[in-house]
Amino acid sequence: MKLKGFWLAGLAATVAVAVMLTAFASSPYLPLGNTGTRINVTLTPFEVVPPVYSDAMAHLEMTARRVRGEDGNYGYEVYYTLSWMRLSSPPTKIYIAVGKQGQTGPVIVWLCGGGDKPACPPKTWGEITYNVVPPLYLKAEEIQGVQGVEAGDFEGFMTLLMHNSLYIQIDTEKFPSGEVRAQLTAR
Repeated sequence: MKLKGFWLAGLAATVAVAVMLTAFASSPYLPLGNTGTRINVTLTPFEVVPPVYSDAMAHLEMTARRVRGEDGNYGYEVYYTLSWMRLSSPPTKIYIAVGKQGQTGPVIVWLCGGGDKPACPPKTWGEITYNVVPPLYLKAEEIQGVQGVEAGDFEGFMTLLMHNSLYIQIDTEKFPSGEVRAQLTAR
């Protein structure tokens, strides 16, 4: 009789864990540690769709972290540094777009050259930084409404990011459909 009760208790615990995991997996809210999610990628011409031949390269370091706002609600801060060199011509657009590896898609965030962002630096080498001091970071209003994500929807942006469904690309005068690109892989 005791063995049967122990077995039933074990079964109930297993079912409870399975239900919690299923609920978590379907939740649009993804946990981030105190240090946040880090992305460290190198943009190359060989990830552009279709690939191009160029000596260019770029590097992105990004941190996304969940924070509690002054109003008590939670939101996200995204800090990044993007540097590039040996572009064939100055960048015309730099952006984050929706798309899996080998796919192109609509822009979800403009870094320069589109939306209400200023023109990109007119150099074949350069850097764009949103950093902690002063506290400049990607704001919700910078997120475009695309692919079911509403304009300003940071949760939707972060969900796409966590599922490797975003890429960053630099378009140039010589390669208007992209000179370097990298898939944003969250770790």
